[in-house]
Amino acid sequence: MNNFANSKVIKLSFFVLLAVLMLAGCKEKEVWPKETYEMLNKRSIKLVTYNNSSLSQFSFEESANKHVAVYTNQFMDLSQCNDCGYPFVAFEVDPSLSEFSYSSAQELENIRAISGQTSSIFGPYASPIRSGSISGRKTTDYSWIITIDLPADSTKPSESRKIKGVFTLK
Repeated sequence: MNNFANSKVIKLSFFVLLAVLMLAGCKEKEVWPKETYEMLNKRSIKLVTYNNSSLSQFSFEESANKHVAVYTNQFMDLSQCNDCGYPFVAFEVDPSLSEFSYSSAQELENIRAISGQTSSIFGPYASPIRSGSISGRKTTDYSWIITIDLPADSTKPSESRKIKGVFTLK
């Protein structure tokens, strides 16, 4: 083999190696926060409050005629913190409605609207949502476009939240 052929092979090998390194270096980093919009099929919300606490333990239980919409905002990698959870908002939805809008304290109570943490040192917790608005429109049998507008509370005045997303049946 002559020097010219050797030179071509070396150059080609170099460019192939460079391309492989570039592709390996282009690994997509995880994007934070990770927001999820889920509709849990045939579920209802159960809240259990102990000793007049403002926080309650919650669970999503089987129900024949309701769904539960759940928004979560995972703002950090939970593998870094065993006791950390992430904020969520959940409420019951009547799947037979094509549209809904709730804004009074009584309406929000009727749909069992809650917000809280999915986990903490004391376990998952939630408290009822008493103000704000939740509205939605069914787009298919399996998805809803929902807007949640929660005002800031007195302990965290800068944390008002407006959430809009497509909630998909799981």
